[in-house]
This record gives sequence, C-alpha cells and structure tokens, in this order.
Amino acid sequence: MNKHLLSFLFLFSVLSLSFAGTTGKISGKVIDKSTGEGIIGGIVLLEGTTFGASTDVEGNYFILSVPPGSYNLKASSIGYSDVKIEGIKVSIDVTTKQDIAISEESLQVEEVIIVAEQELVQKGVTATTSYLDAESIESSPVDGISELIEIEAGITKDSGGGIHIRGGRTGEVAYLIDGVSVTDVFDGGQAVELEAGSIQELQVITGAFNAEYGRAQSGVINSVAKVGGSDYNGGLQIFTGDYLTANDDVWQNVDDVTPLDNYSIQANIEGPIVPGKVTFYANARYKKDEGFLYGKNTYNPWDVTVNVDELKDAATGNGALLRTIDENGNLVSPDSAGLIPDTTESGLYYIGQSGENKFVSMNKGEDVFVLGKLQWVITGKSNLSFTGIYDSQNFNDWGSDYLLNADARPTKKGHGFTNILTYNNALSNSTILNIKFSAINKVFDEYNYKDLDDDRHLFNYMVKQRFKDNFFTGGVPNKIFARDTKTFNFKSDLESQINKNHLIKFGGEFTTHEIDYDNIETVPNSPNGNLYNGFVWANEDVSEFYWVFDTDARQVNDFLESGREFIDPIAPGYVDQLLRKDIWRDKYNVKPREYSAFIQDKIEYNFMTINVGLRMDIFDPNKKVPKNFNDANLVTQVSFDSADVADGKANLLLDQKTGLILQDNRDVEYKDASKKINFSPRLGVSFPVSKNGYMSFSYGHFVQTPRFSDLYLNSSYRPDRDFIDGASETIGNPDLEFEKTVSYEIGFKQGIGDNLAVGLNLFYRDVKNLKATDDVANSDDTQTYQVNTNSDYGNTKGVLVNFENRFGDNIFASIDYTYLVTTGRFTNADYTYPQTSSLDWDQTHTLNFFVSYEQSRAWGSSLIGSYGSGYPYEPPRREGNSIVLKNTERKPSTLNLDFEVHKYLRIGNLNATVFAKVFNLLDTKIIKNVFSDTGEPNSTEIDTIDRENHDEVVNSIDEYRLREVPTHYEPPRRVQFGVKINF
Repeated sequence: MNKHLLSFLFLFSVLSLSFAGTTGKISGKVIDKSTGEGIIGGIVLLEGTTFGASTDVEGNYFILSVPPGSYNLKASSIGYSDVKIEGIKVSIDVTTKQDIAISEESLQVEEVIIVAEQELVQKGVTATTSYLDAESIESSPVDGISELIEIEAGITKDSGGGIHIRGGRTGEVAYLIDGVSVTDVFDGGQAVELEAGSIQELQVITGAFNAEYGRAQSGVINSVAKVGGSDYNGGLQIFTGDYLTANDDVWQNVDDVTPLDNYSIQANIEGPIVPGKVTFYANARYKKDEGFLYGKNTYNPWDVTVNVDELKDAATGNGALLRTIDENGNLVSPDSAGLIPDTTESGLYYIGQSGENKFVSMNKGEDVFVLGKLQWVITGKSNLSFTGIYDSQNFNDWGSDYLLNADARPTKKGHGFTNILTYNNALSNSTILNIKFSAINKVFDEYNYKDLDDDRHLFNYMVKQRFKDNFFTGGVPNKIFARDTKTFNFKSDLESQINKNHLIKFGGEFTTHEIDYDNIETVPNSPNGNLYNGFVWANEDVSEFYWVFDTDARQVNDFLESGREFIDPIAPGYVDQLLRKDIWRDKYNVKPREYSAFIQDKIEYNFMTINVGLRMDIFDPNKKVPKNFNDANLVTQVSFDSADVADGKANLLLDQKTGLILQDNRDVEYKDASKKINFSPRLGVSFPVSKNGYMSFSYGHFVQTPRFSDLYLNSSYRPDRDFIDGASETIGNPDLEFEKTVSYEIGFKQGIGDNLAVGLNLFYRDVKNLKATDDVANSDDTQTYQVNTNSDYGNTKGVLVNFENRFGDNIFASIDYTYLVTTGRFTNADYTYPQTSSLDWDQTHTLNFFVSYEQSRAWGSSLIGSYGSGYPYEPPRREGNSIVLKNTERKPSTLNLDFEVHKYLRIGNLNATVFAKVFNLLDTKIIKNVFSDTGEPNSTEIDTIDRENHDEVVNSIDEYRLREVPTHYEPPRRVQFGVKINF
C-alpha cells in the first residue's frame, strides 16, 4: 500500500464511512417587512425542539441536522412581532428554503401565524429522489414498504420478487435504517425491513447519489425510524382478511373465506421518560399469512413406492422373493398380506400411502417485528439515541414436486438483531459531529430435521420417492442449511457550514463481518442410476435373499441397524452404499473487512446548487485463493478411508458421518486474495430555469463488493460436488474485483401554477465487472468445472416522465411513465449466448399512477395502479443448434390495481380509523411466468411419445407438466378489514 493511500487513511482514522443522510437543513433570510432589509441577530427556532439559529449581518440563517418531519418555525427579534410558520416539511438531504418577513411591534402585540406553502417542485435536487412521510405511508393501499418501493419510477420487480432500480441487478441496492446499512452482504437483500407504521420518512434515490452513500450501484432506500415525542401517545392496529378469488382453475382450496388465515396485530407507544431529556418510541407487530398455494399430505415422508418390475430385475433378473417388514421388524411376504396382488404381473407398483390427503399451505409465513428507540438530549447541543430491532420469519417455500407430499418441504427460519447507537454533537452553530456504532446479527436456517444425527433422516436411496413425471410419494430433501452473519460498524462524519454557500461533509467507516456458513446435503446414490426403495437381505451362503421394502422408511432404518448380516449377491459393495450416508458439506467461517471514506461539498447559490464529492472504498476478502483455478491438482479423489490417502489413491479424506474434510493432500498453491481499492468521483448540478422550474445533471462512479455468497461459495475449492455421480460444483472466488457502474443523468422539472408539476429525466448506466460463472478446464483437460469471474457486463438507458397534481386541498394525483432498455452479457455452463441480450428484468414500458382523496378528519381513499409491458424469456433451443437466442420473446403485459378506503371515528376520548384494503382489486390473472415452448402461463406442449410411455403411478402427465401453473401468476385478490385506535 503506497504512502499516499496511508496518508489518506490516516486522515480518516478517527472517523468511519459515511453513514448515509438521516437529516435535512432549513435555511433562509429574516427581513424587515417594510424595508426588505435583513434583520441582524434575529432568533429562529423550531418549536418543541432544541434546534435553532441566529441571523448573521445580512439576516441569513441556517439550521443543520434537522430530522425529517413537519415543524413550526418561529422567528423573533427585539422590537419586532414574532412570526410563526406552521407546517414546514424537512426531508433527508434536502435544504428547505424559508424566508421570513417580520414587522415592527405595534400597540397590539400578537404573534403572526403563517401556514407554509408545500411546493411540488423542490429546487436544488441534483439526483432523482422521492420522499414518503409517515402520513402518506399510512394512507397508502400497501401492506409493506417494499410494495411502495415497487411503484417508484424506474423500479421493476422480477418474477421472483427482486427489486431492480434502473435496470440494475437485485444486489445493487443499498438498504439503510437511520443512516446505517442493513443490506445483507451475503445475498444482497435486505437484512431487516422497518414495519410501515414505525417509519418517519422513506427516501428512495434512483439517480446518481452523493459520495456519502456507498455499497450500491443502482440506488439507495433509506428509512428513518420515528422518535418519541414530549407527550404520551400510542396506537393499536388490527386487521384480518383472506384471498377472495373466482380463479379456482388456477388456485385450489381458496374458495372458502377464513379470516384468521391472514391477520396482523400491531401496537406502538411513545412518550417521555425524563421530560425534556429522555423519550422513547416502541413498535411491535405480529403477522400471519396462510398463503394461497396449496398441496396435499396424501403421502408422508416415510412412505415408499416400489416398482415391482425393477425389483425383480435388480435382484435376479427373473424375479426376487419380495419381503416387507412388519411392526415387529420381521420379514413377511407382501403377497400373503395382500399388499401386492401378483408379483409376476408386469407394470405393477406397490404404493405406500399413509397420509391424510388434506390440503396443506405451501407458502405460508409468520413474521414478528419489534422496535425500540430511546433518545437522550444530553445538552442543548448534544444527544444520544439507541435503536434496537428484533425481527423473525418462519415460512415455507413452494415446491411443486411435493404437491402430494407437502409435509416434506423444509422449514425456513430467519431472525435478526439490529442495534444502532448514535451520538450527535453541535460543536458550534455551524458544525455538527455525528458518530454511529452498529451491530447487526442475521441468522437463517433451512432444514427438515436440524440435527444431522436425527433418526428421521432417511438413507440416501429413500431421499426422494418419485418416478418419471410423477410427484414425490415419500422422502425428504435431506438438507440442513445454517448461516449466521454478524456485521459491526464504527462510523463518523463531520458536517460544517463553513460559509453561506458551502456545506462541507466528510467521514469514514470501518466494517468487519463474520459469516458462519454450513450447507449439508446427502447425496442420493444407487446402482445403474436408479433410486430403489429397498435393500437386499441375504443369509451367509446366499442361499436365500430378499428385496426388502416398507411403507414406513423409519422401520427400514431400524431393520438396517438391527445387526443382521447383509450381503449383496448382485453387485459387490451395493449394500455398503445403501447403508452409507454420503454427504456433501460446504462449511466455512470468514471474516472480511471493509474501509471507506468520503468528502463532499454542497455548494448553494441562488442561481445553482452543486454536489461534488469523492469516495474511497477498500475491501479485504481475508481469504486464501488458488493461484490458478485451472490447476490440475485442484481435482479431488475422495475417500472415507485414511489408507487410501496414505497410498495416494485419494487426496481428500472425509468424515463419513459429518462430511467434513479431515485431510486435504491436494498439491495446490494458494495466495492471499488481494485487497481491492477504488476511488469514485461524484458530481451533481442543479440550476433554476424559471421561478418554479429547474434542470439538473449528475455523473458518478459507483462500486460495490460482489455478494459474499459468490465470493466464498465452495470455500474448500472442490470441483467434485457429488463424488458418486461425478457432478460438478461451482467454485466461489474471493479474488473477484469490485463491480462497477458509471451513471449519467439529465433532469428537468417545472411547476405549472401552484398545483401541477411535470418532470423529465434521461439516464444512461454502463456496468462492468459483474459476477459471472465461466467454464474452466484444468491444465491437463481431465475435468471442466465452473468458477465465478468478473466477465459479465451490462448497460441501461431510459426516459422517465412524471406528472403531479393537487386538486385543491383534498385530491392529489401522480402518474409516471418509464421507458427502459436493459441489455447485458449472459453466462451459462450449458449454452453459448450472443454477447449481449435483453436481461431477464428488462421491462420496456411501465406506467404507475396514484390517486388519493382526503376529507379532513372525515374519510379518505386511495388507489394505486401499475401497468408493465412483458418481461423477456428464452425460447426453446432448436434441435441440433447449440446457439440459443436468449430472451428474444416477451411475456404478456400486466395491469394491477390496489385500493384503500378509511373512515375516521371518535370513540369517547379515543381517535379511531376503520379501513379496508383490496390488493389486485379486479382479481386479474397477472402473469409473471410462462412455459417457454408456448409463451402461455397455463399450457405446454407434451411429446406424443412421452404421453404414450408415461407410467401414471400417482398422476397424469398433464398434471405433472402443468404443476407450476399456480406460480405463473401474481397472488389473487386479497381483502383486508381493520381498525386502528390512537390514544
């Protein structure tokens, strides 16, 4: 590391990365109403807070670090009447301009009250940014913040629910709470999302953002939590509902209304602990959703299905003596028990079925959210706050192959703790010091049975009970996954208004992560590639042998462990394979580190606003990596026997019970993954073009580390994931470079009168060094495997047009249109694609609108609508053609409407609101996926030969091939009714 870099680091050694903005600024001029001259030494205060300022020799004032919200601003001076401006709104990173004219005192001394004008055009903005305050969020027809984000201009949602900002990938977004990153570094998602009722303001930046924001290429989503007030207040909100749809041709078991299948209970309370000094705010929510995707528990995981023909061929070629196990563990004849009518007849299946054949939800979920926030005003110039969040999720994912064995799907559980400590100190009227420390812990588990030694784990040949084009009739995935991610940050910045025109801000960050990762999968194995549902039992001289099976695989396990002698008369070692639990395991603990620093200047003149800054990012993977991924010695020969390793027959010794590596004798040269460093300049300019209009330009470089899941995947660098069938596993690469984006944007916004605003934005983004997966052949060409690289790239260009209109004091409407073109390079181990194609989330046209009506303290309603053109998809590969035209076809377009209505009530001393929300108001079949051969969501071509040769063990071939149809649509109509009581 050179001396210039060390000097730069030392400059910020007492600081730490920019934590993103959580406050705004108020500035203006206090003048004598009669003369227009500036008032010297005037006092400007925000009522109910400790924020204030005095005017300079020209009458100018500014108030820094004001939390977002609505305030009353009071101006006073000796010899003048006080003036109060009510309803001044402050937003994150925005300078709110407010000039104040005061008059000399008259004989009648009274305070002058003025209501602040809410301008539709916010001047001085250099990047496309939208804001939603608590009131707007509460009255919107949404059930979570993510639904509000999805309808922002330039944002699209893919078929898996991922958010894409201006054509970027899902992992290119920075998620922040109170200015601290809560992005899950492992998968790029959001580690924790604030409950809607706990948010004071939501900021969404989709344009080029300032240097203080890092770890993002596409956009920033910044939530600021509410703080306690000086009075005691609280609320309780309860809603219940269900899915109400007439589309029973798509979804089954949704025709009955069961209100308790979908409900939420949320409560909040706030107030002073020490009046004038310490306040608190708390919010808690429990939410349950039974979902709308159903299967059945016709079969249990321990049920076994037997193809009698396969058993006979496997045992003798002529027909084996079939035996099953009774409840006492004894071998009995299934023929005599009437279980199989005639074992000599061809095409027979013995189907064990012990399930109840009842409907089971396959996408249900439960969520818990608890937030507490304390704020201590230490002095008039300093305060300390603490935010603590606990959240948990318990859910199941859809798995179409398990439609008749629905209880076999694994449970997915996640929980997290987020702790943020913030200290602010006004070193002077113009300089603010901010210090933050955060500790975030996110845990995620997925399993059927958490303990690897659990007796309910089935042996490998019983893991999946399925015949071609039939649903599973038993078995479980036999997977145990656990991830524990810890992130610790120390951050600081210093903000100083060095003169009237320059607001300097600089800061830095040190972040350390620790990831404990453990992924365990049993590897199914059997002779000749078939998964037989039994085992061979033979006596010592092989004069008698049986194929043993049972409807309850747990009894088979007991029989296998009963001490009987097993001999395989057909294939030596086959019984040993059946008895062995082959395990693939990727287990690691890594501790990467990040360092960042920035400096920026907000230059404000009446004729122009400029945001200019520079950011530095450093990433230390803290992991060794092979010097050459094509090293022939990287290939493994696996054994459970230490003698094989000693004799050179194998180079990797595994523990047969746990799958852990006991000895690695591969002659591979390793090196430390290099530290990555990058400098990113940012520039934004805004200038007025009329009294109510402005133009803006922004340019910036943005980088972020690839997802940790891509860096550390398969951390032992084993290309042989399955040492039984020879399958290959992708190898992660801790030495990946930063993913980089260069962004350009030109914007224009014009107010027309007092109630209409029109905006236009043009943007272009060039992206490179994206994570890809490329084929690598080892140096002696004995094996090919996949390694993560930085070879993908992309670019997006687009146009945004938006209109906002206020119709008096009661009606507000907005509409925005986005034209977007997103292209890039694809990599896939199976196909060769053209160099650039439309990306999967390339939605050319989107149109969103929002209309709200509010009759003050009486009732109100709102409607959100969204239209989107079809996403691209890949047509089938033509026979004999290895070149695939990626994403040349388009799915159908979509239209959705969500509606909300509410009524205010007064119940004694309590204020109450009753409300109803309807999602997918028209119960439209909103298509998100299609079958690639037909382009339709509910039909696919079935080859005549496949149809004729299909063995209908438990279902027809049509039922199986169309099993994904319910997931090809967005959720059906959902209705909620609720009440909120405030006290």
